[in-house]
Amino acid sequence: MAIYRLSLLSLLASLLLTACAGPATPATPTVQPRTAQLSELNNSVSARDTNAQEWGAASEGRIINVSGGVRTGDDSRARLDTSEGSIIRIAANTEFELLEFPPDPANPITRLQLEAGKIWVIVSPTLVEGNIEIETSTGIATVRGSLMSVEQTANSGAMQITCLEGACRLRATSGQFIDVPPGQQSEIPAPGQNPTPPQPMTSAQLQDWLSNVPEAVNAATNFLNQPTPTPPGPSAGGIPGASGQISSPQLAFDVTGTLHLMYESRALRPNGDYVYQQLSTGGEWSAPQSLTPEFNFLYGSLQFVAQPGGPLCAVWNGATEGTPDIGVYRKCLVNGAWSAAERLSALSGTARDFIAAYAADGQLRAAYVVSAGTVKLDTHNWDGPEDEIEDPTLSGEATAYQMRFVIDAQGVYHMAWAEFVSSGEPNRMRAIRSTDGGATWTEPETLSAPEQAPGGLAIDMQADAAGGVHLVWEANTGVFYRRWSAANGWGPAVNVNSEERGGAEVKLAVGPNSLARALWWNFDGLRLATQMADSSWQVQLLATPDSAEQALIIDTQNRAHVVWVNGEVLNYAVLK
Repeated sequence: MAIYRLSLLSLLASLLLTACAGPATPATPTVQPRTAQLSELNNSVSARDTNAQEWGAASEGRIINVSGGVRTGDDSRARLDTSEGSIIRIAANTEFELLEFPPDPANPITRLQLEAGKIWVIVSPTLVEGNIEIETSTGIATVRGSLMSVEQTANSGAMQITCLEGACRLRATSGQFIDVPPGQQSEIPAPGQNPTPPQPMTSAQLQDWLSNVPEAVNAATNFLNQPTPTPPGPSAGGIPGASGQISSPQLAFDVTGTLHLMYESRALRPNGDYVYQQLSTGGEWSAPQSLTPEFNFLYGSLQFVAQPGGPLCAVWNGATEGTPDIGVYRKCLVNGAWSAAERLSALSGTARDFIAAYAADGQLRAAYVVSAGTVKLDTHNWDGPEDEIEDPTLSGEATAYQMRFVIDAQGVYHMAWAEFVSSGEPNRMRAIRSTDGGATWTEPETLSAPEQAPGGLAIDMQADAAGGVHLVWEANTGVFYRRWSAANGWGPAVNVNSEERGGAEVKLAVGPNSLARALWWNFDGLRLATQMADSSWQVQLLATPDSAEQALIIDTQNRAHVVWVNGEVLNYAVLK
């Protein structure tokens, strides 16, 4: 019994000591580290864990770690969520690396390196400390609570931000910065330059937010509903000196960014001249200068060509005296003066509608149309001697018209044309390409459905810096657009004219962001359609001329430069 009493006393003593020790210390809760997770993957989205790895296909829910990244392809997009509730929406043709992402929720800094493309940043409303910082080779953009977009253009290095809400700042590599208020935008036009003063966001930029960022609908709608001052109209007085019966305007930039203009005018001679003017850095047009005083016959095919890094040249089909010297001629602008005319090709007879383009190897190649409508490729390099090889026929037996020829950034040759098939059947758009310098070609591919049949003489095609090719044509039911890429071929046809009516004199240009703009005229006005990052289109009325021939080009800051003819006046405008 002594043992039992001792055990009982020991138990009572233990309980007494426990009671006197006070309450137990609660366990420290486990802090979950921050994460950045991918979702809403659309089309081609790639990811990698470190910048030393190759890109691989991304999957829903993938975690992106520091030094990892995301890349999207054509017509693709994705979403990146941080664990504290911030969102980064990623546009097509975008690449970024996650530079800094501390795991401690008490230090919620997110820092990205945007190589190229566009992202929209939505900072969590619960995020009191920390910010999101976007670095590019041109500058740094920072946002605190809560909505900012950043776009970096790969070729020109231009960087642009829009600040829809919160506190946004754009800083150049020089250290110069500017604070951008809500509803405004700023840009750094090129590396080494400073940010421009803030300007109100355009309606197209606000629509871009609405189309791509559901979280921004209220903020974007509020700005869209606010009255905005009417922007100054284009220079309706016309370009000084441009007069006569004007037609066939052409625009081009040289390597310095100077804008050059050519057109046909009958102000100097009844038979006409090809006239040249350029725009100074101060915004003044030079006096008109005839490029063709020695030519008595002009047969069209007027165009600018330039080898990358080389001088700007003018090319046209004509003759000084008549049949013996008919051909394609060139003059180049060297040190501010035009060179003497040189004949590039002696093709004559029914050859017409020449289109020249520089290949990757520096050769100047050209396609043309002969007879009633047969498409051919000139086999010889226009910068070299003539050859005796017969030029191959690339179109079929049907009549081809409005042929277009481009060489893309990868050196692939592309041709497209409209085709009359036979009486009672709809016309059709056709396209071919060659990967071996024009030696062999793919079989012609039909790009138009019957309801998209090309109508009048309104087709254009352009290549972009990313290796894509853009095509636009007019039909009775609208203005249709398609884009070709090496990965996906020709994308679906899109009617960019919301009014679903055709348009004459359709022109196409592609910006440094590889997005297109289309310009056309119909009976109620001249319209410009702008492609958004989500591949939608915004259309605006520019002017209401009685008729129009026009030209369109996009500069390194993604601004559209437009000229159009109205009677004997040549108008010029610049649009964001």
